[in-house]
Amino acid sequence: MKRFAALAFALLGMAAPAASADDVLEDIQITVAAEPESVRPGQEFTLSIFMDMPWEIGVHVPRYFHSIGPFRIIEGYQAKAVPVAERRRSHATYRLQAPNRPGSYEIEGMTAYAQLVRLQRPGDCERGPDGEVVTIPGAGSPFEECKEDLSARFNRMMQGDRFHMTSPPLVVVVYEHVPPDANTMAPRALAPPVPLPPQAELPLWQWAGAAAGLAAVVGVAGLWLRRRRPAVPTPEPVPETLPVPAGDVARAALAHLREALTGEGRPAATAPFELAAVLRSYIEQRLGLPAPRRTTEETVSQLPETTQNAGVPTGVLVRRAEETLAICDIAKFAGRAATREDMETALGAAEAFVSASSEKMA
Repeated sequence: MKRFAALAFALLGMAAPAASADDVLEDIQITVAAEPESVRPGQEFTLSIFMDMPWEIGVHVPRYFHSIGPFRIIEGYQAKAVPVAERRRSHATYRLQAPNRPGSYEIEGMTAYAQLVRLQRPGDCERGPDGEVVTIPGAGSPFEECKEDLSARFNRMMQGDRFHMTSPPLVVVVYEHVPPDANTMAPRALAPPVPLPPQAELPLWQWAGAAAGLAAVVGVAGLWLRRRRPAVPTPEPVPETLPVPAGDVARAALAHLREALTGEGRPAATAPFELAAVLRSYIEQRLGLPAPRRTTEETVSQLPETTQNAGVPTGVLVRRAEETLAICDIAKFAGRAATREDMETALGAAEAFVSASSEKMA
């Protein structure tokens, strides 16, 4: 621990009280120390006060509770006196916090009070006239304290024997960046810059050789990867399928309906529905008229213009389409079953319509 301030009092040879020549004030030592000696802003440090004195003398240092000068008290501890040989020792320790601003801070000197205590050597005290005990026979520690009131001789000895001492101021340095022991008066100059060694340049032929070697490595790697890649099979060409003409599809469907109609008995109840669907689908594919989503009247009314645009002769063709759709509508919506004659008429008109319009297409 580095000491900032130390105070030693030598009170040898001072006049002892006239009432008791045996009691002599001996030397008293008070030391104030701090650890560390330099602190940062807001840093905590320890302040210690050590006292060493004869057994007959008591030294009292005032206690601090909130702050000591500019330093805030974090924690304080007041130790009791401890006997060592024929002397007593005590110390007080404080945990302080430095201010937040750098600088040198001074703590005022600490005033200590020294006085004779109520202690006598064994055998010096006597029994009073009334029988009171004023002497404790020596046993244990070198000095014993009188348990009862002392005699008038001891009281006279205490009068005027009180001394006070003040220690020198304590200086604590709070630094920020530069350590307190740094020699700021003669700072060292900066070292000159160190030149970098010149870089050796490669000749052109070395660059060309390196580039050729790199290209060879890349080519070999690419060839190796190409050989490791699995071969992709070439897909077989798919023969192009030509769309079936709408006339061929319609004629095949009508031929199937005629085969069903050649049998004996009444035609099937679904025959009008199938015939109407075949004719309407053919009109949509051949002429571009959405007949499956139109009524018979709408389809017939638009057929003349549609057939004329498609190059198909109108007149009889339109009447045949209207005749086929009308017979099918009676069976579909009126609930009347179509006879064989009705189906023959409707099927013949449909075949004539498809045949004439598809031949014009070809």
